[in-house]
Amino acid sequence: MSLFVVNRYLGDGNDEKCEKSNDLNKLLLKVEERRKLKEENERVARANGVNVRESKKERHKRLRKLRRKEEKNQKKGENDDNEEGVSGEEGNEGDKCNEFEDQDIELPESGQDSLKKNEGEKSESPGFTVIGGHDFKKKIEVKRYLPDWLAKPFRIPTDLKNLSTTVNDLPDLDKTIVDNLKKHGVTHFFPVQKEVIPWVLHERQKCSTGLKHWPRDVCVSVPTGSGKTLAFVLPVIQSLKPSLIRRVRALVVLPVQDLAAQVAKVFVQYAQGTGLRVLTVTGRAMPLHTEQSLLVRQRVDGGFDSRVDIVVTTPGRLVEHLTQTAGFTLSHLQFVVVDEADRVIDNVKNDWLYHLENHLLAAGIKRIPALTLDTLNSDPVRPQKLLFSATMTQDPEKLKLLNLFQPRLFTSSLDSANETKNGGGKDDNAGDLVLPAELQQKWLSCSHEQLKPLILYHVLATEGWRGVLCFTHYTDATRRLARLLSLICAACRLQLTVDEISSEVSFEQRNRIVAEFTRGDIDVLVCSDAYARGMDISGVRYVILYSPPKHLNNYIHQVGRTARAGVAGTSLTLLNPPQVKSFHKLLKMSSFTGKLEEMKIDEKELSYLEEPYRDSLTALKNEATDSN
Repeated sequence: MSLFVVNRYLGDGNDEKCEKSNDLNKLLLKVEERRKLKEENERVARANGVNVRESKKERHKRLRKLRRKEEKNQKKGENDDNEEGVSGEEGNEGDKCNEFEDQDIELPESGQDSLKKNEGEKSESPGFTVIGGHDFKKKIEVKRYLPDWLAKPFRIPTDLKNLSTTVNDLPDLDKTIVDNLKKHGVTHFFPVQKEVIPWVLHERQKCSTGLKHWPRDVCVSVPTGSGKTLAFVLPVIQSLKPSLIRRVRALVVLPVQDLAAQVAKVFVQYAQGTGLRVLTVTGRAMPLHTEQSLLVRQRVDGGFDSRVDIVVTTPGRLVEHLTQTAGFTLSHLQFVVVDEADRVIDNVKNDWLYHLENHLLAAGIKRIPALTLDTLNSDPVRPQKLLFSATMTQDPEKLKLLNLFQPRLFTSSLDSANETKNGGGKDDNAGDLVLPAELQQKWLSCSHEQLKPLILYHVLATEGWRGVLCFTHYTDATRRLARLLSLICAACRLQLTVDEISSEVSFEQRNRIVAEFTRGDIDVLVCSDAYARGMDISGVRYVILYSPPKHLNNYIHQVGRTARAGVAGTSLTLLNPPQVKSFHKLLKMSSFTGKLEEMKIDEKELSYLEEPYRDSLTALKNEATDSN
């Protein structure tokens, strides 16, 4: 037994635990008191003959009957005593019901005092969050605020059939360029070319008038196959043509090597006779040291001269040359063109924008300074940035990376009535996500995933589709589907040539396969999603999405491989029943106004494929085993 009482400090934690325990005990006591009050009220109500559990609707109905009865008795002129009795009786009953309406049960005076006391304690210090103890108000929709250049774009019609502007109608284009256009079969300009080419050339002309002028940057968001490539190729060639000294004055950045090679080919075609040299540096065709020797040459005095005027590259390869190629400079840069801009920004490989800005800063070209007379006179003219994509982003964080100067947005409108419509695009995209008007969209529901190869074969065989591009999500799925479809065709003796394109296929082999597909030697080309961006493959009449798209942007680019340049095309999406609703919801996000047609197939008709399918799966399994 202790002789002295020693009070020790045990920390704040114990006090807090005690306080929490006391609060919980108080709460339990309040709950128990209210339960007892409720039971007492129910007992009193039953003694008075009132149904406590009747609904509000029933109580109102009973009150109306009582009031009508009272009015009827008054009209009959009953004596005052009877009237007073009836009125008093009904009034008491009505008061009781009103009391039950205002509060679920009628409390005795002692109970009411106790409840008021509890409510007072609750209002003073609840000590806990009461769920449902507040009123829900309708949320006010927050209106998105966009800068003027995004909110008020220049609208371009999407009609690619009724073309009225010929190649001779643009006076700013040199005769050599016009002749090259006619040589390659271009007689009329598409709407995006008609609007963007003169605008860019006009901005460049302001810089050559002697007045200090920085050209505004350009963002173009129009459907795939609407002529975006020529919209930046022609003004770049026209603007660089008069120069006599060879310097790198145009930098074209694309997300993948295949697309870079395709765009470089277009530059070479339309730069013929202009004296401009175009070089593709992607690391695919030649090693780094070979590209370096083609980019610059070293003079006797130790200095360097550029060998090219236009460089077409990918982000990763650009960083390598900026950091490793001696004498490679962009100090005389006039154009920075970014095609498939949203993908290039999303996949900032090796942080190419950071390295590019630092390289320009070292050359004296600062990030956008305050626009004053002093900066116009002292700072060099910044290169003009031209951004192109069918799904241009309007994410402010991504756009900030591009460091745009007073940009102008060109986007599509569904019709002439919408050309003056203001407002940004849907979701994270600048402008409307418009699909080509010539595109016929179809979808087909498959009850099981295992039936998709059979349904794909059945559609190709019965519909007679040729010139088909079939998309899958992954490289492995691309290889398996292409081989399985070939085996089924062989088992059913159907003359159908199937091949694949994926990252596992070499660059030279991909070019050969694309050339054979263009000639019609290959009927079905199975490829992965990565091949959906920007590639212009001639002869694509049908696009089949073997797997549903994950995002609307992916769908726009995939189905955009057909219905290009005003030529009709068809897309078919294979879906499982749970995917149908989400697919339709996805399409509502785009600005497509055409008809979405469902293709139906009786799966019982596929019974003739049961044996060939089983044999093909066995053969595919054996091939996989042998390869391992």
